Amino acid sequence: MKDMSRKAHLVSPSGLVHVFPPTPGNPYWRAEWRDAFGRRRQTHVGRSSEDALRKAAEVERRLLAASEVAANARFTRDLLDAYKKAGMEPARGKRTTSRAPWSDGYSTRVGRLLSKDVYATLGSVPLRKLSKHQVRGQLARCASLAEANSLRSILSAAVGYGVAKGFLRDDQARACDVDLPDLPSSSRRQRQIPVQGESPDFVSSEMIPTDAMIAALAEAKVTYRLWSGLVHVLAYAGLRVHEALSLTADDVLHGPQDTTVLRVNKQLVELTGGGIRLTPPKNGKARSALVIDITPTDFPLAAWLWERARAARREQRDGLNPDALIFPSSRGRTYWRLRNLRARQFVPAAEAAGWPYTKTTWEARFRAKDALVITQTPGRLWQHPIHALRHRYATTALEVWGWSSSEVCVNGGWASPEFVWKHYVGVAKDASVTAARKQREATQRRLVEVGPHRPDSPAPFSGYVTSPNDRPALPGEEVAAND
Repeated sequence: MKDMSRKAHLVSPSGLVHVFPPTPGNPYWRAEWRDAFGRRRQTHVGRSSEDALRKAAEVERRLLAASEVAANARFTRDLLDAYKKAGMEPARGKRTTSRAPWSDGYSTRVGRLLSKDVYATLGSVPLRKLSKHQVRGQLARCASLAEANSLRSILSAAVGYGVAKGFLRDDQARACDVDLPDLPSSSRRQRQIPVQGESPDFVSSEMIPTDAMIAALAEAKVTYRLWSGLVHVLAYAGLRVHEALSLTADDVLHGPQDTTVLRVNKQLVELTGGGIRLTPPKNGKARSALVIDITPTDFPLAAWLWERARAARREQRDGLNPDALIFPSSRGRTYWRLRNLRARQFVPAAEAAGWPYTKTTWEARFRAKDALVITQTPGRLWQHPIHALRHRYATTALEVWGWSSSEVCVNGGWASPEFVWKHYVGVAKDASVTAARKQREATQRRLVEVGPHRPDSPAPFSGYVTSPNDRPALPGEEVAAND
């Protein structure tokens, strides 16, 4: 084997790792190896030869283990299994070996996209034959353009992982560099005839629960003692679910003009392994959300939050709520997990409140001992999921409180005022009424300027006409009426 350096050095038994002794001015031993792309990698492995050999042996074991798994893989499903097991983040066009754990939401998303027919079709393709043709055919099976885009991102990350770990050849790295197929933009709601002036992303009234539905949901008898307050915070304070579940007593503050605000500078991220991590809010920006004193459902939200903050501090002093959470879990000491909150509180409350839903069946496909196993579980597709409470907030702020799109964006944490406009304002909603009013006003101004009788009019009216029945009959109409 060709030396990687002219200096004397040690080589591991497999020949994969080379260990170099310290140099003048640098007391550390150094280990070098080549990754799957042939690029040189190096790291310091200690000050003594014993530490250097021990850490170099760990590097060698990792390289050999990856090589052994890749060497035994035969089909694309083996690569997908290894990728999901590694728990890597999506590569997004860059080869990565990040070991950051997936969140529960992303794990569910990956499992949902890969559990349909990917394992049955693309998973049966031998690794050596994986190419753009197979990926393009798999994307064409998706139900919508959004689903195809998400699946392409996940497959691209899996392919990058497979090349880095030796599952695939270097010339297969661009197997997912394909155009998206011609599919409908959304599989959930399609407008057969689009409305002029209205965004395709507009949230229609059918998707937004009414104030009466919010009140019924909050009054439903569930086991969680803070359920009513949580519902009103989600529906009338503009917080996302994971932002509300991370609130503490210190986040309830006094705002301008003797108002109450909620400081939103964190959110929960649920990890696959069961842990919970606090991260900045969505879009990476903190904000102060104004809290209304009395909601449209007559709930004293501001006063309730101040009382709840005082109670949370008392629970913290007594050791019952170490973080002084506004909405701790039912046990009182930990954060809620959205899956448990939805199953144990939202679903029973929505059933009691009579919220509409559609019965459905969730299907999962996986392989066990080279056999394809298909499981079907009955479920419910709610017309108004828990995220619909955020739609209620945006609509109330725009139509009841009279806020502008910018004010809703600042308080609700949306990406931009344009996002709020195209999702919640609905340009075509009252465009015809507004246009008719402006046209009528222009006609009235013209009649005032010219007068009721126009000299060039063949049949002048006596004045402004407000109804077709108020105008005199035109020539020929009286005869027709008499006949």
